[in-house]
Amino acid sequence: MAEDKVGRNDPCPCGSGLKYKKCCLGQRRDAPSGQTPADMFAEIRQALQGRDFESLEEANAFLKTHMQQRNQQSVADFAGLSAQQMHQLLYDPYDSPGLVRFSEILSAEPVAPILTLFRLLAEAVGEQGLKPTAKGNLPRHFCREAALAYFGEEACRERTRYGNINKEEDFFDLHVTRLVAEAAGLLRKYKGRFILSRNCRNLLSHNGYAAIHPLLLRAYTQKFNWAYRDRYPEIPFLQQAFLFTLFLLHRHGDQWRDAAFYEDHFLQAFPMLLDEMAPASAYDPEQELRTCYTLRTLECFAQFLGLAELESIPREKSLLHDYRVRKTVLLDEAVRFQGGRRRRATDNEYETGSIRKLRIKTRWTNRHWSQKGPLSMVKIQSLEPVRCAALIRQARCVVALTGAGISTAAGIPDFRGPQGLYVTRRYDPEKVFEIGWFRRSPQYFYEFSRDFVDTVKDIRPTFTHRWLAEREQTGCLAGVITQNIDILHQQAGSRKVIELHGSYRSATCTACGTQYADLSYAWWQQAMAASPTPPLALCSRCNGVLKPDIVFFGELVDHYSPAEQLVRQCDLLLVLGSSLKVTPASFLPHQTQATTIVVNRGPVLLPPAPHRYFVDRDLDAYFREVAESLRG
Repeated sequence: MAEDKVGRNDPCPCGSGLKYKKCCLGQRRDAPSGQTPADMFAEIRQALQGRDFESLEEANAFLKTHMQQRNQQSVADFAGLSAQQMHQLLYDPYDSPGLVRFSEILSAEPVAPILTLFRLLAEAVGEQGLKPTAKGNLPRHFCREAALAYFGEEACRERTRYGNINKEEDFFDLHVTRLVAEAAGLLRKYKGRFILSRNCRNLLSHNGYAAIHPLLLRAYTQKFNWAYRDRYPEIPFLQQAFLFTLFLLHRHGDQWRDAAFYEDHFLQAFPMLLDEMAPASAYDPEQELRTCYTLRTLECFAQFLGLAELESIPREKSLLHDYRVRKTVLLDEAVRFQGGRRRRATDNEYETGSIRKLRIKTRWTNRHWSQKGPLSMVKIQSLEPVRCAALIRQARCVVALTGAGISTAAGIPDFRGPQGLYVTRRYDPEKVFEIGWFRRSPQYFYEFSRDFVDTVKDIRPTFTHRWLAEREQTGCLAGVITQNIDILHQQAGSRKVIELHGSYRSATCTACGTQYADLSYAWWQQAMAASPTPPLALCSRCNGVLKPDIVFFGELVDHYSPAEQLVRQCDLLLVLGSSLKVTPASFLPHQTQATTIVVNRGPVLLPPAPHRYFVDRDLDAYFREVAESLRG
């Protein structure tokens, strides 16, 4: 029978709820069996043909077994990996010993650009430490000496022909190395000087730099924002899929291959990633994505970490270059992929066949996740307040992760909400919280701050804020991790608060480094009003511009490690008022297998799993019922 033609604007037959043109239109027709949703449903119909089931439970059990067997098979588009293995690479890269192991100590001191720069930095720091500039960066004289040692005299002269190295950012590889070393816990500031941490000194004395590279690798992949190094769109999935790129290099990197070879394999595995690219007038979205992938993943990650070699190939009659790539010996020693390619699926791995849509298209709403088949193995689970109260009562360690939604009831507009900064565009969000723009023009940030402080100064915590504080005071809440900068948790009485993005409670002078603590919104109002150049808040010692200790885009999140440790210790995680769209906070729910309860108005970028519950309700109304059940 001829297949019915599906119109571009008809509902997609895969069941996603999207229009056909926005979903499966254009997918390859020569894909292997089972690679598209339509193929999957045809396969299910064929498997069910001629079978009789006495109950829905029996049918579900049969389909579960069928889908587990199916998803243990290698997938051509995934370079031979199975669906379960791809899930491990993306969501548990450092916790999948059956698939890959990361060396903690290498057999010999490795050769890698980042390690060469760290060695120069460590030698300069020495026992006495290294005094930073007034802005907290590496001193100019060291940056120049490091560039000379790193590039060599002739190459350094060529690179500085049009501008000398006057600050740390002018030697950007060194700047990145310093940030990653701090994120890895190897370097820190103490009493106004850069020093090596105690752990770093111990590792160097016992194992040398063979123990340092694994820490830099982990920090670069988990804590450093790759998009900070270039001007391309964020595309955080490129970083999330770093281990798939290393798998491709492990499998195909014995000989030189064009970078386009790896671009093709990456896009073949994740074609829906093209939807993340905003249409541009000057660039084709696919070409822009390919260029970004080669620069960000192959050059700035694999080559910089010493895991691959890149050679530049000039194009004829063009200033542009192509690249060819080959893996290094260090890759196979630092990242050890296991030989087996099949294993049984665990209960926590949800498989319904269309892995590209379930796993990769993580910006879909939860509504789409539950529609991937008439007999899905894992469905969106809601949770009544009484049951939520029972889970809280049973838990030994409860942790809360909060976002903007917890404060909207207090009157603070969500930046991404209908009246928020990212929608109204009264202020350009690309400029307000971008560190480079702040350094060039702090006036713009302070104009926003004047309005923000005026909005929040009289706002009081919500019921949910106060309820969390009460749970902490009675010993029933281990701590709060918040993405918010509004200080409402502290005003409610919470003391164990990790502010991932900082807040206005403290500030640092960008000129002399003087630190200001225990600041209130009233203080900021007075400082901005009394300034000779309002609304800039200036340092009382040197008249330098103050920067609130807020984490801007392009800066490291200082408190991610303690937040990650807290999440891993808990047996119940409450995600309250967050859509989980912003990294690295969005990584935290993936760091635990504990029961997770998500309460948020609107979609959340977190895949369903047996241990996760999703509640689309008003926070205060929901937790009033939870509190009542706990009292009963």
